[in-house]
Amino acid sequence: MIEQLQKLLNDVRSFTLANEKLRKEKLARGDAFNLFSELRMTTDEVRLHSLFLSMLLDPFASHGQGDKFLKPFIEMIEKKRNSDLSPLIIDTSTIKVWVEKDIGLVDNEHGGRIDICIEDKNGYYIIIENKIYAGDQPKQMKRYWNYAQEKCNKDVNRYRLIYLTLDGHEPSEYSTCGLESKDYICISYKDDIITWLNKCVELSVRQPLLRETLIQYIDTLKKLTYSDMENSSEILNYMSKSENLDATFFIANNINEMINNVMNGTLYTQLQTLALDKGLKLVYTQRQTWMTDSFPGWSFEHPNWENFRISMEFEKRGLDDLIFGFRKKDDKKREDIKCWKELWKRTTSKDENNQLWIYKDFTQYRCWNNPESIKAIIDGEMKNSISDAIDELLDCAEGLEL
Repeated sequence: MIEQLQKLLNDVRSFTLANEKLRKEKLARGDAFNLFSELRMTTDEVRLHSLFLSMLLDPFASHGQGDKFLKPFIEMIEKKRNSDLSPLIIDTSTIKVWVEKDIGLVDNEHGGRIDICIEDKNGYYIIIENKIYAGDQPKQMKRYWNYAQEKCNKDVNRYRLIYLTLDGHEPSEYSTCGLESKDYICISYKDDIITWLNKCVELSVRQPLLRETLIQYIDTLKKLTYSDMENSSEILNYMSKSENLDATFFIANNINEMINNVMNGTLYTQLQTLALDKGLKLVYTQRQTWMTDSFPGWSFEHPNWENFRISMEFEKRGLDDLIFGFRKKDDKKREDIKCWKELWKRTTSKDENNQLWIYKDFTQYRCWNNPESIKAIIDGEMKNSISDAIDELLDCAEGLEL
């Protein structure tokens, strides 16, 4: 098996090297510039993908195209609806579009934040759960389905619940919690969204700035879905050969184990070095379940701090939504920690009312379930970013009794 794996990897590498040569030629011509890549936003579900899609779907957004983009999007999802449902009669002239719509505190099968929510004045809804690399959350699709049921008086013809992923896969039972496939629609960035965006490009032919922005976003999605390679069909055909299937499936089935290996080996060693260099103590649990654990992370303890430690934690399963900041060491009330308000001001924390954390988003690499982040760990770029984050927090703590 090892020889078979090595041969497969070597041969696929030759394909990717050929594609890299083409990319360098484009770079030399100035054809490779991509604003989203330059800003390191390509995997950010909320700050790029949900915002960008919601902007295009909003008839009143600054693109100035009214409902030209929304209508073909609705046509796309309607082609995938359950045949027992009536067409969605949504009034595009009265649309409201929300990103991260708050529908209440999570309580069993209710509440949460809907990634993209579209509603017209008559109470017709399109609810989109947007997944790039993040894992499913408990009862997430069921919670959003319940919200739609309540808002639409259980009339299934008045809403569409969409599950959007890179490849169009089904949500897990962990998320659907008893829902049937007829209760939602699965769409993919790779096929459905890119096809729709190409239609948007056609509709924007006389708006060069908008058109070029759409083209750059399409290029971003092609990279995320590995459909940007000139020779992708050749690679897929090669991997599909009978003699390569065992190795192909072995690699596909061991992605999580590979990530565990990088986290427990390369990253752990780097964080130990960082802690030593900065006079801190690393608190890090090596585990074989990084991708499936809730709230995995690590901390750095300062020898002179009584109340806080520097911590980093993934807020979502699948190593997604990484935050960093000051976390309380014990059960002491925040009101009893004199420096809390000043430290919060200096840190510009996201959540003023949090009782455990003073924190912010780790914006450069928020999700680690992707090649970009794993490469950054292996190449040492992630270590540099974490070092900068620690230094930022140490500067915030300067002169305070923590």
